[in-house]
Amino acid sequence: MRIKAIIALAGLSLSATACQSLPIPSPATAAPLAGERGVLEPTTSLGPQRLDSGECGVFLWRAGGPHDLLAFENLTRGEIRFLVDAEALRRVSPGLAGMIAVGDLYERRFPGAGNVREILVSGRFDEVVADGLRMNRAVLRLEGVDGSRRVIPVLGHYSCRRD
Repeated sequence: MRIKAIIALAGLSLSATACQSLPIPSPATAAPLAGERGVLEPTTSLGPQRLDSGECGVFLWRAGGPHDLLAFENLTRGEIRFLVDAEALRRVSPGLAGMIAVGDLYERRFPGAGNVREILVSGRFDEVVADGLRMNRAVLRLEGVDGSRRVIPVLGHYSCRRD
């Protein structure tokens, strides 16, 4: 069974500074937030995401084709948002723990909803850019309740807002 993940990238802008050593999230399985299936309204777009001054986050969007925003993790607040089967999901994330540098691994595992049993993200920060770090090759895996797996190539960007 194919699982649709539809998200439109809308107005993503950050003011951030360059850095080669940044806080790194520690991989962990996180529980859903209370009321996880209605926390965000069903939609076809994750919508614009923002970082407040001093916050750090990871943005993941579809590689190739349209660069649809698939997930956003606010590492400072300890929260990640996904769009799975046109439904926005919000989960608690492990937040910050340590420092990120080029070559560091980014891994996340979260419970899904509906026909998706589990959501997995993995990639490696492999490039320093003007406003943070980039993952040029990463994957988002959607594990179905029926045992199916959908693998979506993604690009990632880690940035901290400093203004």
